[in-house]
Amino acid sequence: MVVAEGRSKADRLVRYASIASVAVAITLIVLKLIAWFVSDAVSVLASMADSSLDFVASFITLVAIKIAQRPADDNHRLGHGKAEALAGFLQSLIIAGSAIYLIVTGIDRTLDPQALVQTEFALFVMVGSLLLTISLNIFQFYVVRRSDSLAIRADAAHYTVDIIATSATITALSLSNHPELDGIVATCIGLFVFITALSIAKRAVEMLMDTELHDEVRQAVIEVAESTPGVLGTHNMRSWQSGSKRIVILEIVFEQDTKLSETKTVLDTIQTRLENLSLNIDATLVPTFELAHHQNIALRRP
Repeated sequence: MVVAEGRSKADRLVRYASIASVAVAITLIVLKLIAWFVSDAVSVLASMADSSLDFVASFITLVAIKIAQRPADDNHRLGHGKAEALAGFLQSLIIAGSAIYLIVTGIDRTLDPQALVQTEFALFVMVGSLLLTISLNIFQFYVVRRSDSLAIRADAAHYTVDIIATSATITALSLSNHPELDGIVATCIGLFVFITALSIAKRAVEMLMDTELHDEVRQAVIEVAESTPGVLGTHNMRSWQSGSKRIVILEIVFEQDTKLSETKTVLDTIQTRLENLSLNIDATLVPTFELAHHQNIALRRP
């Protein structure tokens, strides 16, 4: 019951983070659009374009999270967690497209600098945008630590890029007597955004392809199982991630004459210890018996 309540709280945090992300994105778009109209700074335009794509990505995340948190059904026995990976991959494509646009625009403005106007107002707007984005980003990374949600992690990466982009834009506006910096900053933002898109795409593909969990997570599971009294060893671990859930299937080796009731007690103990790792592991433990004289029985804690 405690674990279920913890999972429910994490799911609520993920939903709150996705809603906050959409709301902040809309606010940032409006603020930066005003600043761009006033200053005609292409670095501000680049930052606004990044925020526009943040809105699209955040909206996709909101929908994906709603789908991913649906319970398992007859057609999706392991749940709908892969919806987060699909959202992450789609976000990476959107971000990459925006990065290419920013790079091209930045190079053009670098080669043909334009004088900036009304930079004081634009600076005021961009500083306000920066503070708002930092607040959201802090909340997002808090949610990621509590839930390990790939979709929120990708969304947080967008806004980290936005913080860097906004900071660079503020620098360019502060040095308005060097208009060539406007285009240089926009180009650098584009390159950084593109690298971020590749990172998000890689993580999403790993989840979609059911790549094994990282070695440190797998080793932590094995150490918990093998250090539990009554366990002789472990075999044949299979693991992958689905949404924020880490799924593990592991064979637990018992002595030949171990009673079924004792076996279940040991398996329950392992499950409890895995839950205490706070790694959001959904483990299926398969007891096997030395010399294989007994029929193997798959037990899974509800």
